[in-house]
Amino acid sequence: MISRTSWIGVVIAILLSSFYLLPVWSAFTASLKSLDALYTTSPLILPSALSFENYVIAFNTLKNGFLVTIIISVSTVIISLFIGSISAFKLSKFKLKGATVLIALISLGVLMPFNAYLIPTILSVSFLGIYDTILALILVHVVYGLPTTLLLFTGYYVNIPDSLIEAARLDGAGDWMIYRRIVLSLSGPIFVVVSVLRFTFSWNDLFYGLILTKQANRPIMTLVAGLKGGEYAMAWHILMAGTILSILPTLVVYIFLGRFLIRGYLSEITKA
Repeated sequence: MISRTSWIGVVIAILLSSFYLLPVWSAFTASLKSLDALYTTSPLILPSALSFENYVIAFNTLKNGFLVTIIISVSTVIISLFIGSISAFKLSKFKLKGATVLIALISLGVLMPFNAYLIPTILSVSFLGIYDTILALILVHVVYGLPTTLLLFTGYYVNIPDSLIEAARLDGAGDWMIYRRIVLSLSGPIFVVVSVLRFTFSWNDLFYGLILTKQANRPIMTLVAGLKGGEYAMAWHILMAGTILSILPTLVVYIFLGRFLIRGYLSEITKA
């Protein structure tokens, strides 16, 4: 039987969820309405006749941005997992000189605001000759996300028993085999945490998309923002449809991986 305290917690959770979901619901109802209905009906009420024409228009306008952002986000996740896990394995399980200082410097990278890197980023990307390319955005997301990725992996790998690594070495396993057979097999929770965080950040990026690309290679969020000032400047129903489409991938990721993400966070807290 559920106690009174538990019921109060459930009610509070429902109220908070409803409060945070209200803007999303309003955007969804607006995306199904005509422009006239948008101005004459409540934003909380669905239209009498559902029409997905707004979504077709929005998708045709944003489809190139979808493809670009999928490439950027998936590539960022894969590269970040590979570099982050291997580097963290070296930092946490090898007696490297200056490892503590290096981790402290990496921590400073987490605290720095992204706009502090604006001018060096533009100069570096231009110097490499990759301005207005998908590669530039992948590189920026991987590099600027690396401090957070390294800290998450290092904090997780520190808790893997050193005795397990030493036993594998005594059995003749090399570093690469230890990484593949032991470390990777224990890395499921942290892989999910890092994947969701890196995917969400790169998918929702607006800042770098604006400063590092032109129209042809712009990611989805940049194109959604462009709807407000372009052909559909006053077409709020089209803008809302584009907004809903743009958040669907991250919503799907959290729906399917949310429970694994929570487990990963909880394992970190428990180990801490």
